[in-house]
This record gives sequence, C-alpha cells and structure tokens, in this order.
Amino acid sequence: MTDSLWQRVGGTELPLDAARITGAATFEPADPALAVLAELFAAALRGELGTGTTSAWYAVTSSLPDKHRLNCSENPVGTIWRVGQDGPAGALLRQVKVGTWPLLCVWRTGDGEWEQITFTRAGVRQKWTAAWILGDYEADLALKLGPVLTLAGKAMGAVIVNGGRHPGYDSDTQQFGEARGWLSTIRPVSFGAGAASFSDDEETRFWSASSVFESLELIRDLDEFDNEGGETTSLGVTANCGDGEELVPAMVVGDGDFPGT
Repeated sequence: MTDSLWQRVGGTELPLDAARITGAATFEPADPALAVLAELFAAALRGELGTGTTSAWYAVTSSLPDKHRLNCSENPVGTIWRVGQDGPAGALLRQVKVGTWPLLCVWRTGDGEWEQITFTRAGVRQKWTAAWILGDYEADLALKLGPVLTLAGKAMGAVIVNGGRHPGYDSDTQQFGEARGWLSTIRPVSFGAGAASFSDDEETRFWSASSVFESLELIRDLDEFDNEGGETTSLGVTANCGDGEELVPAMVVGDGDFPGT
C-alpha cells in the first residue's frame, strides 16, 4: 500500500515520483495524457499539411508578405504549448514569446467530473481543447489563410476517430490505454475555425482552429480491494428469485471484466 489514496488516476501516478520530473523541472509528468494529445495532434497537422519546401503548407506560406510571421514557413506546427487548465489566454500569448509560429496548444477545458463506472471503479470525465493558432488575425489574408483552419480542425478530430493513432507518429501506434495516454475513452465533440479570442474579456483575436474532445480517465483501485494485493479485475453477480415457499436460484447471472487497467 502506498501513501496515496489511489495508485493512479488516469495517467497521473500517486504519489508523484521526483525521478519522473524532467531536467527542466516542470510538472508535465503529472499529466502524461496532455503530452500524448499534443504530440499526436502535431503529427496529424504535419502529416496532412506536409513539411518542407515541397509541401502544400509551404506552397502557400512562400507567397506571404516578406515580413509576415509565416513567410516561407516549412512546418505547420512550429511550437507546442501544453498549457494545463487555463488555455492560451491573450495575456499569455502576448507575454510569452512564441519561438516559431504556428502554435499548437492543448489544455483541459472546464471542470473534470467524477463518475462511477462499476461497483468498485470510478473515473474522471474531462473535456479537452486543442487550438492551432497562426497568429494575430489579419482580415486581408482571410481568403488565403482561412480555409486551412477548417481542415486543421477536422484533421485533429480524425485522429481520435482513427483510434488515437496517426501514421506519422510512433509507428502508427495507438496512444491511449496502458502506459501511454492512459485515457480509457476519448471522442471528438466539436471543432471551430476562424478569428478567435481565448478569454471573454479579450479584444485581441487570433487565427485559430480548435477541436474539443471528451475523455474518461479511470481510477486504479486501492490495493486492499483485492485480497491477493493489486487490483480488482472482474465481477460476478448471481441473483436468486422467489418467495418464502419457492426459491428459483441463479435467475440472473453476470460476469464481466472491468474496463481499463
């Protein structure tokens, strides 16, 4: 038995092991699903728009004005931000220098909701947002840049529909489940494209494609739930029916494995 209430909530291992903290001393290892989603969406955008000087992406960016931030860009994802819970508010975008545009941001949206899955298993249902941001909105470039935003929103959703995998990332390996993103389920909810602000009080607008997803992260059971130590993995149910004069045994019998790990 550890000192924690649970051994794992989704991909979050408890207690947090100092050895998992990177040399950059960030808390990113506390939320591996965030990193998985960011890298997966980046691979999708790069794969569908291409990279390098022979790509569809470069065919447009090479025609942009000389001083434009995307002029001759060869990579449709220049920088990735895993911004935790709050999203890329305009203040963050203005105060933290983006190394190379475009910017891909992924974050948890709103509150996570506790949900009972089985008798001994609970989980957290959570929405996520991924936003692909080209930079400040410029009305004069709407005809040139606008259509690609819809494509990007659809591409990020397609990765999830395809089972959480993309041919351009990790040998087309599924990125959810045990030892990866630790998401039990994830589904696309919606996508949007156009001029967006990331806070209700923001006047600055940015070129953005966004996709919203919903996931379920399972809680790993306490050790004492299993007499042998470890995790409960299955459940059997038998219901007897009748009254005091006659009892019909085993009218309802059920066996099943618990989802997840």
